[in-house]
Amino acid sequence: MRVLNLAFIGLALFGAVPQASAQARPEDSKSTYKWVDERGVTHYGDVVPPQYAAREQRVLNRQAVEVARTAAQKSPEEMARDNEQQRELVRRKQHDMFLLSTYQTVEDLTKDRDLRLDALHGQVLAAQAFIANLEARLAGLGDRAAIFRPYNQNPDARRLPDGLAEDLVRTINDIRTQRAALDAKSGVKDALREQFRVDMARYKELKKPLVDRTTAQR
Repeated sequence: MRVLNLAFIGLALFGAVPQASAQARPEDSKSTYKWVDERGVTHYGDVVPPQYAAREQRVLNRQAVEVARTAAQKSPEEMARDNEQQRELVRRKQHDMFLLSTYQTVEDLTKDRDLRLDALHGQVLAAQAFIANLEARLAGLGDRAAIFRPYNQNPDARRLPDGLAEDLVRTINDIRTQRAALDAKSGVKDALREQFRVDMARYKELKKPLVDRTTAQR
């Protein structure tokens, strides 16, 4: 009985050899590639043509099961967009760390916002006072220029002196510059309010998981 069993096992082993060999045949190990051309037509083949090497490729075994995939090569524009998105992600993470390390509560954010708005308001008041002084100076220069041509229509009036003309032009330009700066400060105030509004909302999101975990531990 023991001999028969051994013989049976031997036959089984020898009988398994051809099957194992068949599974390892070279033609069975070949892969089929799948790709899509510029018209959206799907193709299959043993080799991907060079003109489609940059497109997405999928590798199928003999059972048509996908075993690997090669992503399509990205264009310079796509790579630039991906890089910009990555930089933006890093910037957001850094800003999150700044919020958590700088402020302990939402009230701290509110206080910081109000302090900055107060500082901007002081700058606005200073700019308005400076503009008022410039306008007063311009009015005085205008009074002086009124006796000269072309402001005075009297034929005997003298031509406007060059120095006075330069003072008029310089003062007018200074007023324009200061008014533009004043308008810009108003925009900065609006942007500051909006930034703190966004930061407060983000801060609450970042803090909420910590509050939830603390509550759950209690």
